[in-house]
Amino acid sequence: MTQLETLHGHLRRSAKAQDKRTQALQHTKEMCQHSWNAFIKEHQSPELITDEQIYGVYEALYNDIEKSVSAHLIPFALFERKRFFDNINEARKKRHLPLLPKPIIAVRPQRPKNINDFDEFLYLTKAQNVVAQAFDKWQQRNTFSLLESISWFLFSLISFAGYNDEKILQEIYDYLEQKKPIYHMSNDILVMPIRLLSSDYGNELVTTENDLDEVYHTRLIIIDDISRLWLLKLQRQHQAQNQFPKYHQVIKRLGEFIGEKFTVKSIHRSSYLRHTAIYWQTLPEVYLDVQLVQVLTGQQKQTSISTSQWLRYFQGIKTPSAALSDEHVSKLVIESRNSTEDSLDTIKVARFRSDAVKEIRTILNGDKKQAQPQLINLLTQNLYPNQERLVRWMLDLLTSGNKINTLKRYLSEIGNGFIAGTRTADFSHSLKHDYHYIYNEIIAEKNPNKLGFTKTVICSLHHSLKKHYQAPDIEIRGGGDPQIVSSHLIPNQVYHAILSCIAEQETLSEYYKQALSILTILLYRTGMRISEILGLQVKDIEYDNQGFMEYNLIVRSNAHRDLKSDDGKRRIYLSVLLLPEELEDFKRFFHLKEGQSSRYLFTLAYQSTPLSRYSIEQQLKRILENTAYHDLTLHSFRHNAISNMALIIRCNPMLVMQFTDYDEIKIHDIKTHFLGKVRSVSTNYWDALMEFAGHANLITTFSSYIHTADIIASHQLQQAKLTLPLDVVNKLIGTSRMDLKQHNKYALESRDNVVNLSNIRQYVNRKVDCEQLMFADKVKTSLLSSGPIGIDKKQYSAVFGRYSREMIEKLLLDIEDGQALGAASSLNFIYDDALMIYERALSLVKNEDGTFNHKLISKRRKQRSDHILIAPTPLHYNEEQALVYQCFDNLETLYKSKASRHEIKPMLQLFYEKTNTSKSEIRFTFKQKKDFYKYLDTMCQILPSKYWRVKISCSESESCINEKNKKSYRHVVNKASQLRRIKEFGQKFPSFEGEVTSLGAYNGYALTVISPLKQKGKSKLSSALMSYVLHFLLIVDGLTN
Repeated sequence: MTQLETLHGHLRRSAKAQDKRTQALQHTKEMCQHSWNAFIKEHQSPELITDEQIYGVYEALYNDIEKSVSAHLIPFALFERKRFFDNINEARKKRHLPLLPKPIIAVRPQRPKNINDFDEFLYLTKAQNVVAQAFDKWQQRNTFSLLESISWFLFSLISFAGYNDEKILQEIYDYLEQKKPIYHMSNDILVMPIRLLSSDYGNELVTTENDLDEVYHTRLIIIDDISRLWLLKLQRQHQAQNQFPKYHQVIKRLGEFIGEKFTVKSIHRSSYLRHTAIYWQTLPEVYLDVQLVQVLTGQQKQTSISTSQWLRYFQGIKTPSAALSDEHVSKLVIESRNSTEDSLDTIKVARFRSDAVKEIRTILNGDKKQAQPQLINLLTQNLYPNQERLVRWMLDLLTSGNKINTLKRYLSEIGNGFIAGTRTADFSHSLKHDYHYIYNEIIAEKNPNKLGFTKTVICSLHHSLKKHYQAPDIEIRGGGDPQIVSSHLIPNQVYHAILSCIAEQETLSEYYKQALSILTILLYRTGMRISEILGLQVKDIEYDNQGFMEYNLIVRSNAHRDLKSDDGKRRIYLSVLLLPEELEDFKRFFHLKEGQSSRYLFTLAYQSTPLSRYSIEQQLKRILENTAYHDLTLHSFRHNAISNMALIIRCNPMLVMQFTDYDEIKIHDIKTHFLGKVRSVSTNYWDALMEFAGHANLITTFSSYIHTADIIASHQLQQAKLTLPLDVVNKLIGTSRMDLKQHNKYALESRDNVVNLSNIRQYVNRKVDCEQLMFADKVKTSLLSSGPIGIDKKQYSAVFGRYSREMIEKLLLDIEDGQALGAASSLNFIYDDALMIYERALSLVKNEDGTFNHKLISKRRKQRSDHILIAPTPLHYNEEQALVYQCFDNLETLYKSKASRHEIKPMLQLFYEKTNTSKSEIRFTFKQKKDFYKYLDTMCQILPSKYWRVKISCSESESCINEKNKKSYRHVVNKASQLRRIKEFGQKFPSFEGEVTSLGAYNGYALTVISPLKQKGKSKLSSALMSYVLHFLLIVDGLTN
């Protein structure tokens, strides 16, 4: 008898299930081994394995697992697949081979726990009785003392706003006593920002007089509808009398009101404070999930931004006046903070500008015997302070007998993070909290499951800093260390000011303007880590190659960067998150890089080297240096994006619009995309946010990144439809039935003689003594009342109508490939439009008799199928492709004006008459001078004059006798006439910035675009750029009429 047969009931079922799982895992392991053996046999060079190849193995294995393993065991099998390839990576690591990207694993969803215990459910009736008795007392009493008003104010905050922590009550009392300002935020939110002392978590580290560090986190106390009335009452009473009741008196009276008679020392034992959460959770129209209940009750670690940051958030900002150049982006240029004080700057040795981490890694990968002298030699370079400390640390590790592999691991773990976190710091005035901030920024980027190793490495680094640079003693290892969060929110005005500053740069090339703008857009909108953005490859962008409307980013590991965890792999939906104009900018930049066959999306100009994180940080620092936001880092954008997304997913659009520049339709689209069309109340909110952030659990998301949690939780709680009898409202705020009805006709329910408090919020707010925190340009009206959401928001082009240039070019190329017009146009075109475009393109390349004219398409171009060539000739050079976008941008502006459109149309006809593929010039005789100047003026509106070359040649023929003693003709330049013509041109076009030359045998004017190869020494070459642009305009002529 087997062991299984000796078991019965659930024990037998459990054993059978365990046996099946063991068999499935063993089977999966064997499949992985078989697939890997076959793969290695096929690919003999293990160092040349590409991401695509290994992803193909993962996909094939997944298909095999799906066929051979039961559905409920697939998550276990996928984990076994990951474990197998983790072992492969360990082996590759020992052989110094590049690591393979990790396969995904399945997540087993679990229902969130219910934090309400049985005692709380039983307490609901008691809590309801306490509130009902309070309402009765308010009706029976005609007057209230200041002591009673403060106590009832705290009672209301406990009962209707969710603040039941005695520490919070103490801080609220102190806030009132000190007459600190109440802030009016958004439309109707009244806020009291308070700081709470904590032993293990916060966003501010304050050093006391005794050199002790105190950690504080910020909470926003948002006042509910009933507390609002009591606040107005006590403010008026406080103004009338100077004496403010003592805290112990207030708490004692509060205990009497509740019926428990507690004091300051015994308030923590109050049943009402411990269990009242069940009361406000069950108020009508309140839909609070577990996470938001934990936020209100203090069980979820989270912090708002500080009071000073909130005040800064609602202030305006002018466009910064920083000056950027290509060198600032392409090289790591760090300016010393003390450069203005150093009188010897002119003779100072140039700083070490290379990537220090890369230099150290190169040394460690070389001859082991030479590592120490090479590190010592590197230390003699003019290093920045952070670079010097990193090299010194490596030397300490090496001289302490550590192996080279240990140094590599330590360097990879925190090297880049330390350089990025310290940047231009000189360390001379760095205190304990400065080091805490640096190390916590490093830790925040690490896998939560491997923090022990990260802290060990940080301890090693800090020991070296203490030894050589007198760094202060700080606690890093273990649970005694507080978690310090760098809390930041970025107003959309600051975001747009950064973009404006980049766009207005005069010494920054168009390429770097585009790159920096797109980087800023992705940082602000997507919440991606900077390493994820800079590691994006062109193949990581998926898009609809028919309609060119849907664009997504795939965030996954590659050779340039590794993700923190499997949860970091995700899809970012740019078409949903970006505004239309931002998406157009991204499309333009992406297709430029795609046309260049670039591997990485963000590289140095027309090179393959990816941009450096540090050079991007330097530009942000330069832009914000002289503003109130000089402390922002690239990671601050991630905090802001996740906080804003939490608002979008969980709050009313009218509130969201106060914090973002999305309109109501865009907010609805984003929310629908993440939650689905019918999820007005969803259990999936925070799962969607975790996926957006790329986090493995909600603890990280809430504790480190969501700084709007207080606002979200209170916003949901304030959906409660609270009412009070009219006579109580009159007692508290001194109003009348008529005043309330004049303010809002729905404020009063005459039948029951009660006031709907949510309808008089603004009325009460006007009476409360508070400071307004609102943007002047943030006043928006709801779109819901004017029509249903879901209207067509498509941006129509002034040049291409309802289509885009990419769509039209794709249509023509598909037809050139042999597709029928119907098939090529079926997905994205109205057939009549497609037919018009096709017939127009065909007519441009054929004469009336059906022969080819070769005016626009050269004889040398080869057909792709039996169909003739009809699409504009593609451009060859990267610089030309970049200028094409500039041309069509200018045309979009010009085509919006009927007058400009009418001026361009005859110039198109003139171009078509004169163009020819055998020459790149458009020529005019001197008799056609008027046409030439009109044509040039129009072309310079499309493409700036600095890109044009004008040839003015006065060449005459005269008879002569040649070498064979025969009559012949030769060209003679009439220099006087030529100089006169050139002078005349200068007078007519004084702002012309291009080339003016007299070379050429043609008698007249010749106009061409300067080739980008001019900068490479081939100055006489011309570009076909304008032929491409004007050919397109001829094809779409009439499409937007």
